[in-house]
Amino acid sequence: MKNQKPLSQKLYDLRKEHKLSKRALAQALNISRSTVYAMEGDVNKPSYNTISKICRFYNLDPKELLDM
Repeated sequence: MKNQKPLSQKLYDLRKEHKLSKRALAQALNISRSTVYAMEGDVNKPSYNTISKICRFYNLDPKELLDM
């Protein structure tokens, strides 16, 4: 079994790789900045709708993001 990063860490890493602030990502995804904080802080898991937005924005397959 490979060592998998938690979803919250993957979301943080993706944002940093693309040199985006939390505010810029929230605006691009049309979600609140507090939602970005909660997802990256592992306070809340993103909804299916938000996962879909994230995947479209970063051009990822949801299976990639969720390690399926």
